[in-house]
Amino acid sequence: MDTKPLLTIGNFSQSSFPMDTIPNVIRMIRSYETKQYHSFQLVLVHWTEEDLEELRYMLGRANAQFLKKEFLQWISDEAINPGRAFMEEPERWSPHLVCGKFTYTYNERLRGNLRELIKLLREQQDTRRAFLPIWRNEDRMRAAGPTDVPCVIGFHFQVTEGYLNLTTIMRSLDIINCLPNDVYLSIRLLEYVAREVDIKIGIFLLWSSNAHIKKED
Repeated sequence: MDTKPLLTIGNFSQSSFPMDTIPNVIRMIRSYETKQYHSFQLVLVHWTEEDLEELRYMLGRANAQFLKKEFLQWISDEAINPGRAFMEEPERWSPHLVCGKFTYTYNERLRGNLRELIKLLREQQDTRRAFLPIWRNEDRMRAAGPTDVPCVIGFHFQVTEGYLNLTTIMRSLDIINCLPNDVYLSIRLLEYVAREVDIKIGIFLLWSSNAHIKKED
């Protein structure tokens, strides 16, 4: 497949993320300043395991054991909440528990839908409807409160010239604390679906309507 990546792990060219040309919006949130960027895009092609580890190391704030266990929960057919992955980073995730559970888990949002998506791609590789929704209407209803809601809107899979591509669509992205996790887990999802469908892996694109960096980071 003839591809020209906008951003590669190897050299981190930033043609798709011109931070210095995007007007910064400064806002006070919970006593710290946050720089916000609108319409953040990251594209990766032709990555290796070494590349993923390099990305995780360079961006920091990504726990390898947490990510591996979290992804296994993502693809499990068993309903999981809270699961055990969060125990790899209890100081980070335990405060989000409410009566021993999270308000949502990606396992709960993906379970069932993931199997249907794989079946769809096996039968109709020209489909434009291979979309895994994470965001639900109930999230919109409680977004104004303190309850956690997903940052990911959904995952859109498309086959082009025999290659499976994935676009992760996000409403909000914490670049320092969450970008490594979102990239790693999205790529693992792409690799998993590609194996299940028996197709080659193409391009991974992450797009977020809002991306931000907190002053404290």
